[in-house]
Amino acid sequence: MKKYYIELPYTGVLKVEVNAESEEAALERIYETDREKIYNGEVDDIHWIESEEDYHKQIIQGNVFLGIQNEMHIEEVEDEDED
Repeated sequence: MKKYYIELPYTGVLKVEVNAESEEAALERIYETDREKIYNGEVDDIHWIESEEDYHKQIIQGNVFLGIQNEMHIEEVEDEDED
């Protein structure tokens, strides 16, 4: 039996909730935090909500992106206690 190394494109989207004073501070916090610690629930102010991942034969074909999501999205969450 033969053995093979395979390198394939992998895309994903991670949705988290971050407690921060601003969008910029939330982004900075996410970038400086180890992804595995987020997944494992080891970070008090970042909470994993959901993720979606996929493997691809290719991610871009011509000018068409075939991945899950091609840019970051951020939105402020309304605090239910403030109503």
